Amino acid sequence: MKIVKEAYVDHTQFDKKDIHFDANSKADNPKWSMVDVQYQRMVKRYIPLSELKKYHLQHRAKGGPLKDMGLFTRARLSVQPLTTEEFEFILTLEDKEPL
Repeated sequence: MKIVKEAYVDHTQFDKKDIHFDANSKADNPKWSMVDVQYQRMVKRYIPLSELKKYHLQHRAKGGPLKDMGLFTRARLSVQPLTTEEFEFILTLEDKEPL
């Protein structure tokens, strides 16, 4: 998928009828954000988090595109940015046997 609109306040957190309502979130200090995404294509195979983590550890030790991947170096969010190099490397994994 591709991010087509950067993070903005998730309005559903304020709607008492919405499943995502959060009574602790205030309009002047919202807790939740959302992004708009656009479908691009499916990868050819499922690439589990555990496999990406193995590559990340290998790349940290020996160098490689996933050495500083935010998914493993920052607090985990539901949406993580990727560098072009990280994205292109991950796409190469779809044609490889799982690690």
